[in-house]
Amino acid sequence: MPVKFFWMIFMLLKIIKITNKCKNIIGSCVSMNSELSFFVSLVRDHESRYSTSPYFVKDNDDLIQYYLEEGYSEDYLEAEEYFERISSEQTSFIVSNNWFVIFEVLDNVWIFRRTLTERESEKYYNANNKLLKSLLKENILQLKPFQFEELIFEIFSKLGEYNYPIKRPYSRDGGYEFTVRYYDSITNSFDRICVQVKHEKSPVAVSHTRALIGVLDTIENRPSKFRSRGIIVSLQEPSKDARECASHSSKSVDFISINRIIGLMIDNQIGCKNVYMSRVIDIDYWNSIGGEVLCLS
Repeated sequence: MPVKFFWMIFMLLKIIKITNKCKNIIGSCVSMNSELSFFVSLVRDHESRYSTSPYFVKDNDDLIQYYLEEGYSEDYLEAEEYFERISSEQTSFIVSNNWFVIFEVLDNVWIFRRTLTERESEKYYNANNKLLKSLLKENILQLKPFQFEELIFEIFSKLGEYNYPIKRPYSRDGGYEFTVRYYDSITNSFDRICVQVKHEKSPVAVSHTRALIGVLDTIENRPSKFRSRGIIVSLQEPSKDARECASHSSKSVDFISINRIIGLMIDNQIGCKNVYMSRVIDIDYWNSIGGEVLCLS
């Protein structure tokens, strides 16, 4: 009997302890909900004004002004301390079922985002992708020829199936700018690819194609364990004569124009990067390759 009695006391104390813990958790949740009631109000105000907009940004001054106007406080310093405390405790949090907030420390701004519907996601992705492609194209067109060559070299360096990129000295003009090896995993063999880069606003001339075919002829006559082929990378599509010259040659020559270049840059995050749900221009990259940020928006 005494053993049973003590066991009952032990279980009762355990239940009381768990109950108190639950009360503390609930209390903290209520406190947190109360703390974030301002953000809930702000989101509702945004939805009433711009019901279809899933995104908005506010800096601290905007939020403090709204905080005071809505009567959450009458003291500016008190309002300022509130946002400093919230941002120091958590840099991201959920406001409601479909809205969340991120505090961007470097820019000192609050980013509000709503979870997108499937249709909105598709529209947003397409619009963002279209804008990004336009910005990348504008930046590429403004590069100098040697900068464009550096860009193409970096793209091939990032592609997993291409190996051992080797530049040629700038002073030598032998029909191509660099070589890479392409590994065929099925046959366990390599192709040596001579890459010719042309930063010209006119279609690829047949003379460029012939020059590259000549290089491939010369290389093929040397003893080598590699097959050789060529790629011409340019801003524009090849001319009709250039394409026909390549198709009638016994040597393999392919063409890559600016649209494919942009696709490779986006796929490999070269010159652009993912920020939250968006793809944006990488400022640091264009600073390094072009000496300045050419185009941001």
